[in-house]
Amino acid sequence: YLKEHSKEKNYKINDLKKKTYLKRRIKSTNSNFYKKGIHYFEKGDYFEAIHYFLNYLSQKQNSFVNPDQTNQINLLTGYSYLFLGMKSKKEDFLEKSKKYFLRLYQNLSRRHEYYCKTVIGLARSSRKLSEYDDGVDILLKECLVRTNGNIKRHLYLELGYFYFDKKDIEKSLSYFQKSRLSIANQKIFEILLDKEGTSL
Repeated sequence: YLKEHSKEKNYKINDLKKKTYLKRRIKSTNSNFYKKGIHYFEKGDYFEAIHYFLNYLSQKQNSFVNPDQTNQINLLTGYSYLFLGMKSKKEDFLEKSKKYFLRLYQNLSRRHEYYCKTVIGLARSSRKLSEYDDGVDILLKECLVRTNGNIKRHLYLELGYFYFDKKDIEKSLSYFQKSRLSIANQKIFEILLDKEGTSL
């Protein structure tokens, strides 16, 4: 009996060691995917960033994935597809981008640190696809009261584009002016030229 009990105990110890080893290995792999994805995203190599982000997200079924990191990776994957779509003019990238932003928007609370960045991404991908969803302007305005700095400037920019698309030129100009981003100033110039009926 003692011999059998000892075997069972050793089996449990070995099983625990294997599980601990696997847990550490999975955590290490996840961390590696995360760090490399961030590295390539910051370098502007969005294809490589997506490769590592998707590898990270494929591990999310296990219990060792950090939920905050997962939200960040979903956000950056959405922006990676968006930037690739904007550069290549390929709709499939833009559609993938919008899907990531939409899924993240549905899962984040309004107080989450990535919420307003997600709303900007959702508005921008919608604009690039020429298919604004109802209420995008409301979401952008809600975020205005929660943010400041550069994020706020991008919210104003997207509101400017939204109202330009709706042919509300006065509102559009107002939001572009509040944005103060160089791209907004360029758009103001284009609108004013068009308004005056002049051309370069």
